[in-house]
Amino acid sequence: MEVFGNGLVLFGVKKDGSVICAVDNENWLDATLKQTILSWKNVSSLFWGGSIGFAILLDGTVKSTGGGLLGEGNVSGWNNMYTLVTGNDGWMYYVGTSSTQGLYTIGVKLDGTCVATGSNHYGHCIVTGK
Repeated sequence: MEVFGNGLVLFGVKKDGSVICAVDNENWLDATLKQTILSWKNVSSLFWGGSIGFAILLDGTVKSTGGGLLGEGNVSGWNNMYTLVTGNDGWMYYVGTSSTQGLYTIGVKLDGTCVATGSNHYGHCIVTGK
């Protein structure tokens, strides 16, 4: 099982691709967000960035739910993904290990190329090559 969290909430991906959750304070996590994440199936990896939950599914596509006022959760159409990172004002964090106020999301594909979405204030979302 893969587990990630931020001290207030823990999510786990079971071997069958379903998701489980433990919350320290039910008031901290929006019930709709929690239910959406728990409904995801065929999950390979689960990530958290700011107020957005992300999943890479077994087929390499990406789902997201939650906040994202700057478009950092706009990952529909992403496929063949390996991992995700999120960032804030020039600092990049591996989403699986840090809960950040993510302003942009970068996806690394299996072939090494990258895609990005969200705030491009400092050119964060200009990604080219491998």
